[in-house]
Amino acid sequence: MFNCEKISIKEINYIFRKSDDPNTPHMKFPTANFSNYELIYKLSGDVLVHYGDKTQRERAGDIRFIPPSTDKEEHPGYRVDITEPAEGIIVGFTSDSQLPHEMIVKNFSKNSHIKNLFIQAEKLWICKKGGCYYNVMSVLYEILAEIFADNYQYADSSKFEIIKPAVDYLDEHFFENDINYKSLCEMCGISYKYMSTLFKKFLGESPNKYVISKRIDFACELLVGRYDSIGEIAYKCGFCDEYYFSRVFKNHVGVSPSGYVKEIHLKVHEMKPSVS
Repeated sequence: MFNCEKISIKEINYIFRKSDDPNTPHMKFPTANFSNYELIYKLSGDVLVHYGDKTQRERAGDIRFIPPSTDKEEHPGYRVDITEPAEGIIVGFTSDSQLPHEMIVKNFSKNSHIKNLFIQAEKLWICKKGGCYYNVMSVLYEILAEIFADNYQYADSSKFEIIKPAVDYLDEHFFENDINYKSLCEMCGISYKYMSTLFKKFLGESPNKYVISKRIDFACELLVGRYDSIGEIAYKCGFCDEYYFSRVFKNHVGVSPSGYVKEIHLKVHEMKPSVS
């Protein structure tokens, strides 16, 4: 995606989740003063992005890179045609490095770790706790490392296919509290040690940690709506103990589940326009 060997991040200026509604099918971004690089991870949906004379279809798992410019002629802006409801996480940053001057789109749908990193960056940015900015910076560099590694990380795709049955199963059953990892090994025809090695190589974490990450991501989604109690959410996410859930959640997100809800509500309040 990038040809330069090193990228130096000067400042992260925003991270937010954006939903595109097909009821407003054409969205224009003229970028008369577009001062940030943007990395956009497409979580879901199907859109067509028009950048100058270039058109690119985007689906879940795609990452779009957009360069900055204060010159309309140099940076033509872009238009998004929405074909089905879409959602993505946008990271805006500045850099002194020589990055590409054109839009680039690449698919990372097989790399669930990079998706988790974007979600983690969004959570940390929302929390705004002491030291979180540096944690976000660390996560962004990890995202860049994944992007650079992608050229060779999946070169031996046959090895990923070995654990794909286990990955698919965990993606569908992560919220169940009786996951049998021995059965997953038998499903793939390998030992747990080798399965764990392949998980770490392709997904960045062990099978157990992969499940926990999926559960915490799901918990964050449920907490935003907050139709259930903390205990009910813990149970729905595969945790039998509410206190253990709260401890694991805090280790991953940086705040307790109730603290996360407060931060979300505060962020929403800050984003509301003031009435003069």
